[in-house]
Amino acid sequence: MEAIGADETVAGIYAGLRDLLRRQARVRGTTERRKKGGYMPSLGKTDPADIEVHLPDRAMTIQWGDGHRSVYSFDLLRKECPCAVCREASHEPTNDPFKVVTSAIRPGEVSVTGAEQVGRYAVRFEWSDGHNTGIYSYEYLRAICPCEVCQKALSS
Repeated sequence: MEAIGADETVAGIYAGLRDLLRRQARVRGTTERRKKGGYMPSLGKTDPADIEVHLPDRAMTIQWGDGHRSVYSFDLLRKECPCAVCREASHEPTNDPFKVVTSAIRPGEVSVTGAEQVGRYAVRFEWSDGHNTGIYSYEYLRAICPCEVCQKALSS
């Protein structure tokens, strides 16, 4: 029996996730066509049309339903982890006399080792440092899009 490498495992996970998203889009479209006499709804701003993970580039690309394309580095995704522990650690008040010091994660230090879809609204990553509690909703991912257009919109 041939061993499967981590890269192949993660690639398989993401292929399955992408296929599931496509099947859900088709099912939603079929239901809407039946209800509305042939109408096929378009995907919305926070509906992913396609998700790809590029392990060698350490990035995830989402093609959104409205045509926008977002590229997230693994470092950005790990830094912006929405779990309670990470949010609390990054927003600790400076006047707190008791602090638990954790090691900072340096760029390139952690990588995605697995992922799963959470319902129809989010993705949860398994990281090489063992962290896995962050649920990245598609709405949240769209809000943290690092592209120049989205960053300009946030700053204005």
